[in-house]
This record gives sequence, structure tokens and C-alpha cells, in this order.
Amino acid sequence: MIEAGFPQSQGDQWVGVLGPAGMPKDIVALLNREIQAAMSLPETQERFAVLGYEVVGGSPEDLTAQIRTDFDIWAKVIRSGNLKPG
Repeated sequence: MIEAGFPQSQGDQWVGVLGPAGMPKDIVALLNREIQAAMSLPETQERFAVLGYEVVGGSPEDLTAQIRTDFDIWAKVIRSGNLKPG
């Protein structure tokens, strides 16, 4: 992005698991616990490292905050660029 003329650009890729609205909190907690356990396994960590990724786990609230932050950032980009769907 720096070479393209956007020196202040920042970006991360992330992957999250989403479910339907209103999913019971106990199911959310169970899924989060099991996914965190799988992602913390050494073989999972090693495989992601080989692919150039860092595994960072978190809570459902962490993911919600990340989505909101990204939404706000990209909404500003869209508004400032007067971008429209094509």
C-alpha cells in the first residue's frame, strides 16, 4: 500500500466464526472454547505459521469489537472516496 501511495494504510486479515442471530450463549461459549482449544494446538500453530499467519484467539466480544472497528474504518474510506457499488 505504501508503494501505491497510501503510506498510512494499515491492514490485517482475520477470520472469525459467525453464527445466526440469537444463537444461545451457551452454544456460543462452547464453540468458542472448542475453537480456541483447536487453535492453540502446537500443530495448528505450526501449520498457520508456515502459511505466514499468526493465530490470535479471542472472545465473541473481541470479534464483535473487531468487526465494528473495521466497519467504521471502511465506512470512512467509502464515504471519503464517494465510492458507489458498481
